[in-house]
Amino acid sequence: MNYNNMKNADLIDLAKARGMDTSKFINKNDSLNRKEISDALRAGDIRSKGSIDIPVEINEAGDVTSIEKIEKKACQIIFYSMEENDLPYVQLGLNGKALYIPKEMECWIPHEYVEGCLRNAVMDKMVMDINHKGDIRYMIKKVPRYQYNILDIRNVGEIGEEE
Repeated sequence: MNYNNMKNADLIDLAKARGMDTSKFINKNDSLNRKEISDALRAGDIRSKGSIDIPVEINEAGDVTSIEKIEKKACQIIFYSMEENDLPYVQLGLNGKALYIPKEMECWIPHEYVEGCLRNAVMDKMVMDINHKGDIRYMIKKVPRYQYNILDIRNVGEIGEEE
């Protein structure tokens, strides 16, 4: 479903019909955060199709397809859950397409998502630093947003071949 062309009221009605708390999609200036509500609705679309056991891609129109065909270079990757209430997948967006990758299983994804998304996916974390005098200071440190391991990088023709 294409959520980008829907009116704000229709997005809110759809989210309410799906049992979502719509107050978390309203900004401080009482405007609707269209990106967050659209992402939540798309995630609901994926969950309604069952659990994700392969990487899937969602284009701007909201069409869900598996990414069985990778054009050039691919990475074998595994994502790990960081918290108990984590989503069971990782969403990466690049050039108008969103890629949903299941966690806790090895998957092949296009290499451009690793370079274009994962390398830049960081968050701020506050850490406490105590110097040799016992003075405490707090610093904000950039840390990776997702825990993952890249297991292999190959050209597409080499995927499935034994080394």
